[in-house]
Amino acid sequence: MNVRRIRFVEVEDLHEIHEKSLNLLSGTGVQFHSEEALELLKKCGAKVDGMVVRFPGSMVNDALSQCPQSYLFEARNRNQAVRIGEGIVIATNAGCIYVQDIDRGRRRGTLKDYTDIQKLYQASPICNIVGYTPVDTADIASEVKHLYMMLETLRHTDKPLLCWTLKRKKIRQLIKMAAIAFGNDHDLTGAHITGVGINPLSPLVYSHEAVDTIIECSLHNQPIFLAPAPMTGITSPIQLPGTVVLQNLDLTKIFFDLKYLIRYFKEIILQRLKPINVMTIKEAAYQKILQAIISGKLPPGTQITTAQLAKDLVVSVMPVREAIKGLENNKLLSILKSRRIVINKLSVNDLDEITQIRINLECMAVRKSIKNCTEERVKKIEQFLGEMNKAKTREERYEINRKFHFVLYGDGNMPILSEIIWGLWMRVSPYMNIYISQTSKVGLPLHEGMLEGMKGGDANKVCKFLRLDIKRSAKKVATLLQNKK
Repeated sequence: MNVRRIRFVEVEDLHEIHEKSLNLLSGTGVQFHSEEALELLKKCGAKVDGMVVRFPGSMVNDALSQCPQSYLFEARNRNQAVRIGEGIVIATNAGCIYVQDIDRGRRRGTLKDYTDIQKLYQASPICNIVGYTPVDTADIASEVKHLYMMLETLRHTDKPLLCWTLKRKKIRQLIKMAAIAFGNDHDLTGAHITGVGINPLSPLVYSHEAVDTIIECSLHNQPIFLAPAPMTGITSPIQLPGTVVLQNLDLTKIFFDLKYLIRYFKEIILQRLKPINVMTIKEAAYQKILQAIISGKLPPGTQITTAQLAKDLVVSVMPVREAIKGLENNKLLSILKSRRIVINKLSVNDLDEITQIRINLECMAVRKSIKNCTEERVKKIEQFLGEMNKAKTREERYEINRKFHFVLYGDGNMPILSEIIWGLWMRVSPYMNIYISQTSKVGLPLHEGMLEGMKGGDANKVCKFLRLDIKRSAKKVATLLQNKK
């Protein structure tokens, strides 16, 4: 929105306001009604005296220097996302207890009122952000009203959404609900999908709920919207410059505290935890689409939409979009101008080039890995060869064949080489699946020759049969490509 900014002070006065704010932070300090916050800030280097925390100016300046100029506040509808820090963004109101309408006049708000207001926010061409607490829902029990309010917001809006200040467990529940709606309930790193408006208790006091909200948002990498509300002559000095200093101080201390709480959690607490291997929805979507392409369920040349993929996978559009980006980077699909997705075709020339590269790289991997070949690894290769001979379906034969080859290339301690080889395999896999479906034996004599070479530690012998195997399958795939012209 193009709105002229109102200037209350001259630019040359800003430095003085900043200096006075630093003096208050280091001298007067800030009250925190939270034992957890006091302990955290003490460990971060602040001076703690009872409930009062004093911050050295150097620590504040260091925190402010790392504040981003802008960031993307995401929305489930990508077209509704807004960039905070670039122009003016209109957010929702908060804190009202009553509503008033023509028929019933002034009365306590209900969940239906809250829902209707969210629908108005969604329809408004001016309002950029939805959610928050435009009215209290007096008809819902306080223990669960936040859940009902968030659910109604998610049901009826697709703009960026705000949560509100709550106790730790409740704000965690709201962030979790938002993450599920966005299709990413495990990893929010780099994804700002919700935010919280924080009102410090002027002058210079943090409530327990405000601290809980800041800590929980910090842990989940979600932004804080700073909304100090000093009242001139009541909770702030009667003169305008004094009120501006207090408001600036409220803004500064919120960002400062948030930054150092994040640092503490990342550098002290999170280092003590063992990583948990959990596949995110985005990763799961990537793997399912990849498998559909490799297996031929989405054959080369197929066109499909993001919405259709999301529907088929029973997830939201966002993780599918992220998965598509990864698959596009791997040259498995392309995005057309119409925004439809097409599974990439392979030309005969592409196949010839890939074949030559595969021979060179896979033989290099064999020569590196055979030096570290163990008896256990040979047994694994032998096991896959036996399973390949017994496989009954195309999918089984392809998967066992893939495992056989990548065990050959293992133990070479060259992860980048393995990644490149895997990328080339993915490019030809849709056609390999068709080829494998047309034969019950996947070059078994050649695979037996590779096994014998591994048993004898003879890299030249392994590469001889490997080269023949790659050329044999490439010739079959080339015939398929030519027949499809």
